[in-house]
Amino acid sequence: MKEKISNYQVFWLNLAMIMPTFVLIVPKTLAESDKLGWVSAIFSGTSTGFLQYLLLKLSFDFSNKSVIQDCMALLGSIIGKIIILPYIFVILLDTTLILYEIVIFIKVVMPRSSYIVTSIALALLETYATYTGIENLARLSVIAMFIMIASTVLILIITIFYFDLFNFNRLKPIVFNFKSIVRRSLVSSDWFRLILTLLLIFKPYLKNKNGTIKSSLLGNLLIQLIIVILFIFSIAVFEINLTKNLSFPFYNLTKSITRGSETIVFFM
Repeated sequence: MKEKISNYQVFWLNLAMIMPTFVLIVPKTLAESDKLGWVSAIFSGTSTGFLQYLLLKLSFDFSNKSVIQDCMALLGSIIGKIIILPYIFVILLDTTLILYEIVIFIKVVMPRSSYIVTSIALALLETYATYTGIENLARLSVIAMFIMIASTVLILIITIFYFDLFNFNRLKPIVFNFKSIVRRSLVSSDWFRLILTLLLIFKPYLKNKNGTIKSSLLGNLLIQLIIVILFIFSIAVFEINLTKNLSFPFYNLTKSITRGSETIVFFM
């Protein structure tokens, strides 16, 4: 019998689904909602969290099989396969976009690197990690995300000591625009939706279904907290208009602090 994914691993796996790319691009994306972009992140994270709880609970109560197998059991083999095609398409699209964002970032840091070579290398690495087993992928996520969280916290702590860079008056004036907040939250909800999408695929490998729901929601809350901190720091340093035009604000923020810290971000 294959080893199951524990609740502890689920928590870190949730972070691994989102953090490697959102740490880089979040401030720029949310800045389109102006200075209340952090509210969009909380709105999208909270609303997606409710949906995540509901769908995971219903799916776990229905069976221990994957969502693809559930669709076939409910709708039959032919209709089930047709219905599940958009779901599979979304997974492929998400994977491709994440890979694309990482390749673009590597190209910015290493201008002489090749798009094709980098894409193939990353794709082969991801394929190998998955081929060795979902359980191994979960264990790898624990190690990788622990390093990433620790590095992010370290950089933020270092950032605090550079008082001259910060001007929190750049967060003012705050103009509440509900339509803008909701519109931008729809975009950022894709980050949180990744958790739900992949956990439904991983369902047969999960050790404790109720514990999985709690761990995934805790991951959701931690991601919201990190997003809010990164956004506020970015606006306080770069102001709103510059943040909108920076491809990777967090990377630029570390470069503004001290030489060498951007290497930590690249490693992360």
